[in-house]
Amino acid sequence: MQKAKEKSFYNFALLGFPVSHTLSPDIQTEFLLKAGLKGAYSVIQTRPEELFEKIRALQTLNFTGANLTVPHKEKVLSVLDQLSPEATLIQAVNTLVFQEKEIIGENTDWQGFLESLPENLRSPADKRAKIKACVIGAGGSAKAVLLGLLETKNLAEETYFLLRKSPRLQKNLESLELIAHKKNKSHRLKFIYFEELSKKRDLKRAEFNLVVNATPLGLAGVNQDLCPIDQDFLDSFCSLATGCYFYDLNYKPRLSKFLELAQKNKQAITNGYRMLKLQAEYAFRIWTGRNIKS
Repeated sequence: MQKAKEKSFYNFALLGFPVSHTLSPDIQTEFLLKAGLKGAYSVIQTRPEELFEKIRALQTLNFTGANLTVPHKEKVLSVLDQLSPEATLIQAVNTLVFQEKEIIGENTDWQGFLESLPENLRSPADKRAKIKACVIGAGGSAKAVLLGLLETKNLAEETYFLLRKSPRLQKNLESLELIAHKKNKSHRLKFIYFEELSKKRDLKRAEFNLVVNATPLGLAGVNQDLCPIDQDFLDSFCSLATGCYFYDLNYKPRLSKFLELAQKNKQAITNGYRMLKLQAEYAFRIWTGRNIKS
């Protein structure tokens, strides 16, 4: 990717649907102030059918870059001129860079997720300890999570995905398999389907120590009252005795139904705010060339 050019004023935007919950303007405004740069960050509610038109409009208006959130991270691929290696591998984009004749897609979600993991998972005191993860979902966010996990160098031999069957699922599964193959050919992916959880006694007792919600279930303004798992899942598949870390990539509300259930079971929890801020740091660096640490 080309080096960011210094500008007298930076225009950034966020495209998504819904976007009323976003904290990105506050974060990027903070970064602009820290860097001593002039600029603005706009929030543009964008329905799927409006996405390409609004991206082209931002390029015409000389915006420097934009962020994408649900449901646009995968749909945007067909309108882009170039992808970073990570975005190519994940097949999802959360950061756009506007150049005079090109629109470039980047993915900073995987870096934000990786760096937001607690130290005891990334670098455990016991070198024999491994991350035994279950990721809920198979979309763009789940793929970024998998890449982040594979970069920890501390991952168990297999990662599980808890999924709902759908017409587009097979394509996502193939993408996940490709990421695993490219990063670690020996790493295995195991797919569990919600429709089969009633037969849980027939499934291997995985004893996860990390469960990640990579779906919009529980997100404010979308499915806030929904939880992707239930008590039976916790009882059957998680290492509740020794501790299991529950991570919801959604950051609003602060305590989702997913995290509330884990907290009631006395498990460690976190929402996606730290990841949001870390991925934003990487996006800001791409746009401006400035390295901001929050």
